[in-house]
Amino acid sequence: MVDDSFASIILTSKPHSVSVSDQTGNVAHAMDIYRLKKINRLTEVENRRLLDELCFWIDSHIDTKFGIKELVEKTNLSISDLQYLFEKYKQTTPMTYIRHKRNIFNKNNST
Repeated sequence: MVDDSFASIILTSKPHSVSVSDQTGNVAHAMDIYRLKKINRLTEVENRRLLDELCFWIDSHIDTKFGIKELVEKTNLSISDLQYLFEKYKQTTPMTYIRHKRNIFNKNNST
């Protein structure tokens, strides 16, 4: 079982690739445990839903000017937390996702 003090000790040392087991026996990288706790108190399903809703909002507003500042305001997450969620679930950064969606929008609407 990983407790907060153990994870804290591991995370304050030099970069590493330590794997630990949680109470269910699942093995996770210590940094992943830290990042998930750092983001918010939402479950993984709730974080995924938050990102899906944000991506829907992005798609719905792709023709307007907005950037990372607006995404931070909309979600109440930090820039690094947004970047982590996009990397985890979309394998990209928020701004790359927005650029990609804008390119598709512009391509479909250029006549």
